[in-house]
Amino acid sequence: MRLEATATVPVAPEDLYAVAADLRNLPAWWIEHLSAEVVTPAARLRDTVYSVRYRLVGALGVTATLTVVAARPARSLTYMWEGGGMRLAVGQDFEAYRDGTRTRLIADLAVGPAFLPISPLMVRLMQRRLRDELDRALATLGELAVARTAMRRTATRTSKNGGEGAASPPS
Repeated sequence: MRLEATATVPVAPEDLYAVAADLRNLPAWWIEHLSAEVVTPAARLRDTVYSVRYRLVGALGVTATLTVVAARPARSLTYMWEGGGMRLAVGQDFEAYRDGTRTRLIADLAVGPAFLPISPLMVRLMQRRLRDELDRALATLGELAVARTAMRRTATRTSKNGGEGAASPPS
């Protein structure tokens, strides 16, 4: 089953990618992820492995392994998520659009052999839930990236002006 969501965010592709590519940020924007920790660091983002906790229906949570399989800075990110009898291939692209970025999040869900007898039901339940998740996740990712970009700009401006409370230069 393939699901997809698209959003336009008023920040540059590199700023949005910076937030999304640090997968420790997953719980901040894809809120169904309860935690994300690096378990196998790599010299490059590609090949980094994370342990993630994900909330299924209700309070049921699963632990999964998330492996980054491709990373093209400010252009795209792809990772595999496996756990709880499910496998999720996730891809996200980042394209400059007007004064911001158009991003697309694509998720391909497959259920493992343990769920084969109930896979049609499982897929239907997950399809509805995952579609809503993707839309919410992109909206939240956009808000987070906008806030971080604004904070960085403010910090840069403050440091260039000598910090808060610095005297204005004589005219």
